Amino acid sequence: MNVRRYLLCAAPVALVAIVAIGCDSDPPAVAPLPVATARVMRLAPPAVNPADLPDPADLPAAAQKLVEDHRREAAEVRKQAEDRVKTQRAELIDALRKLMAEYTKAGQLDEALAVRECVRALKGMQHDARPGPVNLSAYRDQVGKAFFFLVTGSRAGVVWGTDLYTDDSDLATAAVHAGVLKGGESGVVKVTVLKGEENFLGSQRHGVTSMMYGAFPGSYRVEGVKE
Repeated sequence: MNVRRYLLCAAPVALVAIVAIGCDSDPPAVAPLPVATARVMRLAPPAVNPADLPDPADLPAAAQKLVEDHRREAAEVRKQAEDRVKTQRAELIDALRKLMAEYTKAGQLDEALAVRECVRALKGMQHDARPGPVNLSAYRDQVGKAFFFLVTGSRAGVVWGTDLYTDDSDLATAAVHAGVLKGGESGVVKVTVLKGEENFLGSQRHGVTSMMYGAFPGSYRVEGVKE
């Protein structure tokens, strides 16, 4: 760890969080859309813990077969249920996008923005996005892999680099600098873990000033996710 660098980081680190969104605004005065408004957003069926079943090795052969058959059938049921949930969620996202367009057309911008945030939260679920870390230092050994994170943009953190950021740069602030999110805006971002670089260029973008730095062992790129 470079102590000099972290002494520069007295500014509060940016927090990342999942945003709980309400989607209960009244629809505008337009033709109703074919949306099942009472649909419950069931995200996934409860998983069955294999440990709840006895170890087949401790059972007679006939009982072992019954247990293994049950496990196999349960796994297939779970897969079918998860696939159905994903399909329903995709349909819900499409319907909400149409509703958002109707709100916008009717000039109801607050409602449109609320629906947009709801869509972003649902997109995060589609991508299995996880709460974003403060930075990507812990992912340094995952070079080449991409991750989806739920992030709230912030200008309060410290970043080094432009387009490619040192992996100890604050993710929420790098997302703003990269133009992926605005300050205070929440959304899903795609982060690709990359190898280190010999030089990182500093620049000023979107109200964030990133600093230059020399050789550093890890980096990442942050991109937006299409809605």
